[in-house]
Amino acid sequence: MVPVYHIDWRVVLVELKEKLWDCVKMQKTSSRKPIDRWVLWKLARLKKDEYDDVTRPVAGKINELSKVVEEGKITCVGQKDILTLALGTSEHPRLVREKSGKKPKQFFNTPKPTKTLEEEEC
Repeated sequence: MVPVYHIDWRVVLVELKEKLWDCVKMQKTSSRKPIDRWVLWKLARLKKDEYDDVTRPVAGKINELSKVVEEGKITCVGQKDILTLALGTSEHPRLVREKSGKKPKQFFNTPKPTKTLEEEEC
């Protein structure tokens, strides 16, 4: 984005106005939706426009599941997303994705364990 330092819009050059308007239109039409994990997984394993023998069945299953989700037959929420269903394994429960090995309680407001009556009496 280009910062505009003009006090009056009428003083701005026509070329700059057109550039700014194009930027505004581009931002309005572009989607801010994050890229799904399964799309990134498939792109990372794509070599010369094809998958190897190991990833080809998983990529096919991902394609099938994405079509089923688009049709609305199943819903994928949280840790049960398309990639998890296609791989058949869940993520490690103690690691937060893309946060360099941090634990969930370091990022999310999870309640601390309270002391029981037996612990307080000691």
